[in-house]
Amino acid sequence: MAHTVISVKLPPNIDPTKSRLAYGDRELPKLNRELNSSELLTRQRALMSLCDVMHNPEKISEALRVGHAVGRDAFLDHDIIVPLSQLFDDNVYQARRNAHKAIEMCVHMSPGTEGVVDAKLVPVLVAKLLNEEDEIKELILDTLHYCMTIETLSALESGAMESFTKLLSHTSASIRSKAARDVMDLRQPGEVSKMLEKLGVTIR
Repeated sequence: MAHTVISVKLPPNIDPTKSRLAYGDRELPKLNRELNSSELLTRQRALMSLCDVMHNPEKISEALRVGHAVGRDAFLDHDIIVPLSQLFDDNVYQARRNAHKAIEMCVHMSPGTEGVVDAKLVPVLVAKLLNEEDEIKELILDTLHYCMTIETLSALESGAMESFTKLLSHTSASIRSKAARDVMDLRQPGEVSKMLEKLGVTIR
């Protein structure tokens, strides 16, 4: 007599580190709810899935074929930017890293950049810059670079120039390079030049 054997293993196409995605236009609202979950594992899975949605061209193309707006632009439609930024303070490094990565990917396109600036996250990012781990420092520097292409005042007022110049002597060549680039993003006549003089920084 045959017996049914039920495996305890997940099917090969199921990734336990990521949330199961809802279909079409329900996808991002579902991830938004999970980002606000009280359970750490749920938040982490949602972050991993969110990065995939934004980064995977196949998923974006497929969604466009069926007529749903997903990807970077949909961040704005479903108010995902602010919930993501709340994870900047998460106690778990991977959660913070994934949140910063998702935001950094978002600002590669102008609607995402405007969304981050409008959410007043530039001062938040500047405040996090010097105290974060090096990998996240790089993500923050990249995010600020894109944000400063459309608006620099909030970065200046939050002390971005001081933070950037401190990183010019960092042991990481990549961080030094990104910090120097961000200094150049703020290189404008008037107020910026005066601030550079006060800091004793000369850019040729």
